[in-house]
Amino acid sequence: MAAALFLVDTAALFLVDRRPAVAAPAKALLVAASLVYAGAHHPHDVVVGLAVGAVVGGAASWAARTFAGPFVSRLRDGPLAPLLVAMT
Repeated sequence: MAAALFLVDTAALFLVDRRPAVAAPAKALLVAASLVYAGAHHPHDVVVGLAVGAVVGGAASWAARTFAGPFVSRLRDGPLAPLLVAMT
């Protein structure tokens, strides 16, 4: 499960800033390897966790890129516009 969370974190980092996100997959793989080495998880558990994290992270990244722009535009023009602090 930790490996899945690290890969979802990688997808979120790619949306914010790509420079630190380049090292995030390596971090996820190191965490996954350490879990197997420590005996906390079986190798197939970690591989499935990495796969789930990649799928969920990719889907979350796609959804944020697709729907966040129009959503923010509607907020900017709607009654909640004063709540948006940083308008560009």
